[in-house]
Amino acid sequence: MYILVLGGTQFVGRAIVEQLVPNNHVTLFNRGSDIEEVENGNRNHAIFPNLSRIFGDRNNIEDIKQLRNYKWDLVIDLEFSSTNVINMVDNLLDIVPIYTFISTGALNDAVHCEDKQDSQDTVWPDGTTYETACKYIDEKKKSEEYIMKTYQKWLIFRPYYLCGEFDYSNRFDYTNFPELYFKETNTKVENYEIVNNFAARVRLNIERGEFGFK
Repeated sequence: MYILVLGGTQFVGRAIVEQLVPNNHVTLFNRGSDIEEVENGNRNHAIFPNLSRIFGDRNNIEDIKQLRNYKWDLVIDLEFSSTNVINMVDNLLDIVPIYTFISTGALNDAVHCEDKQDSQDTVWPDGTTYETACKYIDEKKKSEEYIMKTYQKWLIFRPYYLCGEFDYSNRFDYTNFPELYFKETNTKVENYEIVNNFAARVRLNIERGEFGFK
């Protein structure tokens, strides 16, 4: 398959790309933040040097429009901002038939945000407040709804806590792994998935041609 990955060089995106590369043609769209300038001025790909890459910022609509010069079978999006997701969906709809979105397992749980949007009370065991959690959940929910409304073929993953290599959040204590604890609260993590296992699950569902929630 010809697959466009939005981002693809940090933690979850990186793990997904590593899974996809052996059997698929992968193109990355990102700002190139993983690229280092070498002394002679040439660009050095720090991650995935052999992959096709289109440089651009998804916050810039002109950068997004350059993607319309290509065709892919599927796109993978890990974005937080619903505004950015909506812009991307609108621009890719007629050139990419399948939209894959990495959402959040928090949407499977009953987190009641209606009366606590601005609350600093803790809602999650990692110390996240209602204010932060509700904003995150709302953005992911809006993105899901727009993708489902716009695309006939979509694949949405709702993972809970993802951990493993290249996790830059620094929120987990791995001392007693496979028991995992949040550093902030010293609370045991009940629902977690190793990022490489999650990425393998994403690849398997894509290559099987499956759709819907996963």
